Amino acid sequence: MDAALRCFEQRGLLRTGIENVRKEAGASPSSVYHLFEDFPALVASLLERFFERLVEYVTGRVLVATTERSAVRTMVQA
Repeated sequence: MDAALRCFEQRGLLRTGIENVRKEAGASPSSVYHLFEDFPALVASLLERFFERLVEYVTGRVLVATTERSAVRTMVQA
């Protein structure tokens, strides 16, 4: 997934294919398809990882807020 992220940063999502990701990762074609059914599955997995990290980041900051107002302000800033 790190290789996919690098490809998306360099080429953009629409100009990246699973073959680009495979080459960037230095992986064999079969290993990529062993991990991900297809390119949309790879993208979905990457998005899932991103949102998990985002929720963890925001939650960690909101939990230390002492008022509702500061919690909302923290969420917006995060």
